[in-house]
Order: sequence, then structure tokens, then C-alpha cells
Amino acid sequence: MQSDTRIKARFTFLTLAGLALAGVLSACGGGSDGVDRIKNDDSAVILPSVNPFNKYIGTFSENECWDISLRPGLAADMRFEMVLSASDKPDTINFAGTYFFYEYGSGKKCAVEIGSSTAFGEMTYFGTLPSVEFTNSTKPPVEADKYQLNVSNVINKGEVGFGVDELTDWKSLKGLLAQEGNILYNGDDPLDAEGFPTKLNSETFSVRQ
Repeated sequence: MQSDTRIKARFTFLTLAGLALAGVLSACGGGSDGVDRIKNDDSAVILPSVNPFNKYIGTFSENECWDISLRPGLAADMRFEMVLSASDKPDTINFAGTYFFYEYGSGKKCAVEIGSSTAFGEMTYFGTLPSVEFTNSTKPPVEADKYQLNVSNVINKGEVGFGVDELTDWKSLKGLLAQEGNILYNGDDPLDAEGFPTKLNSETFSVRQ
């Protein structure tokens, strides 16, 4: 069974450390004002002339399942997929991320789906780091974008899904995105003073579909 640390590494967007999953429908408000976030070393506001998130527009998916303990007595295999689409805000991208749950024991093949949870919201740009290292890897550092995720709604289908209490930590999550070809990498610990990841996880990534 995967640990909560592994879950967090799988998807920094939702920061699932300590998460307990429940099978109920849920919805919660949230949002972002889209103003005065990007600063240089002199703390002067920098407004990007082109939306820096446009390069991420598309559908990204894990091609394999991994196992998780949903609650006592219930385990499942799980796969993540997200759709990033254009926003009318200059430094924001729309987000829809879905966890698909499958009968436990199907392994990486994701055989029989038993439910899903889809989170809807927006990711807001907070600046670019020119050189970010990967954890547990000899891969060379790459450029990565800082973001804050604000989830406004979650829709559950089937037998299992996220409960209302899981939304508490989804309203202002901070993370990193980096793209190499069709591969999208997520941020990893440790966090900086502002709560953003300082490294990228080389073992957990999504592939552009």
C-alpha cells in the first residue's frame, strides 16, 4: 500500500499528505484574485506579457495505476488524469483533475473502475525558477513554474471518492510544474519559506495525451 508521502509526490497539486478518502459527494467554494503575485528580487511586481501557462494546455495522464488505502477495509488501485485549459485571466489556467479508482489487485493495468473524483478550479502563476533539481535522480536541473491551485468544486462518481473534509487543504495549494517534451513533472519537498516546493519528483509524472 502506498504511503501518504508517496501520494503527495504523485500529485503535488492536491498535497494529499495525511489524506483520508471517503465515498460521498461534495462541493466547496474557492478562488483567486489574480493580482499582484509575481515579484523579482527587488519585490517589484512583474506582469507577464504572455500567459506563461499556455504551454501546459492539454490533457495529461498517468499510464499506470498505483495502490492506495482508501479507508479501513477498503483498498483500490488509482490513476490520475488532468485537463488544463485556457483562462480569461492573464496569469491563470483552468484545472480539472480526476482520480480514477479501480478494483484493488488489478495492478498497473487499471482493470475494473469503481469510482472517480474530479476536482475543478484554477492554477495561478507565481513566477518561474530557472534551475530546479530533481530528487533521487541524476537528471539535470530544468526550468519550473510556481503556481497556486484553488479548487472550487469536486464531483464524485461510483463507490468511492473524496469527502468534504478533504477539501480543506485544496483551497490554496502551492506547487511546481516542469515540462520536458510530453512529460509533465510535479514539485517535491522540501518547501521554501513561502510554501512552494523546491525540487521536482523524477519518479511521478504525467504524459501528454
